[in-house]
Amino acid sequence: MYAVMVLTLALTLKGTVYLSDMRKLPADYDQIDVTLSDLRRDVEQVNRIDVLPRLESSWRAASAIAKLSGVNFTPFEAAPEADPERSYSGPLRHWNAQLEGEPRNVLSVVRTIQARLPTFLYDYAISGGVMKLNITVVGT
Repeated sequence: MYAVMVLTLALTLKGTVYLSDMRKLPADYDQIDVTLSDLRRDVEQVNRIDVLPRLESSWRAASAIAKLSGVNFTPFEAAPEADPERSYSGPLRHWNAQLEGEPRNVLSVVRTIQARLPTFLYDYAISGGVMKLNITVVGT
């Protein structure tokens, strides 16, 4: 009886070692640590992102940036060609505006606004050297 148990144990051990040698690891097995560290870094970056600023202060800042640059900043609802279908309609608190002026100035202003504030860009039109660009400032 002991011989059968020893023989069974030896065959099981030999079979386990044989099957272990035949097992192939996934091609990216050596890169798992790198992938995990990349994911951890991404999570840390997301956690460092500030919460959205107050909508009122963002709105005042966007308006001031535009006015200081000589670009008209009109609340979207007051713009004559306002079309609600061409503006932000997501879950965040937001206010829409239309920037109007020389195209280079408008683009420069909107880049400055986007660099400082959470802002979405929407519909634009250029006619007679005047650009109109709809933006949405979001916040809490």
